Amino acid sequence: MTTSMAQSRARAIRAHGTVEGALSSGALPAVVDVTSAEGLVLGLLGQGVSKYLVILGHGSTALGEVLRVYQEEGVVRVFQCRNEVAMARRRGIDIRDH
Repeated sequence: MTTSMAQSRARAIRAHGTVEGALSSGALPAVVDVTSAEGLVLGLLGQGVSKYLVILGHGSTALGEVLRVYQEEGVVRVFQCRNEVAMARRRGIDIRDH
């Protein structure tokens, strides 16, 4: 994944509100060559998933990088947790307001 290409895709999605909107406008091509991590984020965005509770570490750095880029562009929100207990406690927070 080149960061500039991911940023371009994220900007297109942000500008058109959804993956579908970016696709239908032609701002996002129907076929893209992306990493599996970015493909996962794009697929979940297509299903309306834009908030992530994450515990990142070894083995998840590619996903973390994609989420960082998409968060910087305002497409997703990422809530970093230290462990599963912290994540369970985070459930009590209304993430819709963040």
